[in-house]
Amino acid sequence: MPARKFLYDELDFRIISELKKNARASTTEIADMLGVAGRTVRRHIERLVENGVIHFNVYIDPVPFGYVVGADVFLEVSLNRQEEIMEKLLDCSEVVYLASGRQLDSNEISLHVNFKNNEQLFDFIYEFLPSLGNLKVKSFAWVPRVIRMMHHWAPQKKDFCL
Repeated sequence: MPARKFLYDELDFRIISELKKNARASTTEIADMLGVAGRTVRRHIERLVENGVIHFNVYIDPVPFGYVVGADVFLEVSLNRQEEIMEKLLDCSEVVYLASGRQLDSNEISLHVNFKNNEQLFDFIYEFLPSLGNLKVKSFAWVPRVIRMMHHWAPQKKDFCL
């Protein structure tokens, strides 16, 4: 997917920085912190949303719901079945992250899954995935602690036209 190139300035960077600290902050609160007009902040946020630079979503922590076993799973899939397999994986509520990629000699799908116990994880890896047919579980790794998720990432100040 090609990157969209828009010009972003220091104010965009500062607004994004404030939103990373508190996405529920009002435009008035952000404007007061940055010393600019609320209308200006609102206009910048609207442009950032319209251009797909920022998204407002709710992150749900799986642990309070009992999903305490996480794992990264790496699959090798024939190219002609990759879309079909990914559609089936998207139907699994335990799949948190799903991506496809290519190496020189194979097509791969990587996913992160959360389960309530090890037995559910093993059933997924050794029963459900093989039932999809024509794929190979290349590897999997328990993930006892996630350090950074996608929603924690932010561009650096140098990424803005300053």
